[in-house]
Amino acid sequence: MDRAQVGERDTLGDVDGQLAAVHARDEFRQLRGVAADEEVDGAHVAFGLLLLLYTLLRDATGRVDPERPIVVKVSSLYWHFVDAVWLVILVSLYLSPRLT
Repeated sequence: MDRAQVGERDTLGDVDGQLAAVHARDEFRQLRGVAADEEVDGAHVAFGLLLLLYTLLRDATGRVDPERPIVVKVSSLYWHFVDAVWLVILVSLYLSPRLT
């Protein structure tokens, strides 16, 4: 084998190694993206629970105005939003891959 063939083979080996590294990096990013989505969803759930606790404490102390229960409405809408997002994540990430 002459020097040109050896150099060509080394270059191809490097390209294969680079493609494998790119593929591994992309898979890691996808896994990290799913984990990040779950962390963000968990933060939204934690914030929703704190908001509901705040609403409960305001109601228990009589600070919710019956004429304008804005805190109750906002808490309710936010919690239903978080619930809807959770259902979308559940179906799209966990259930749909298992249906095939």
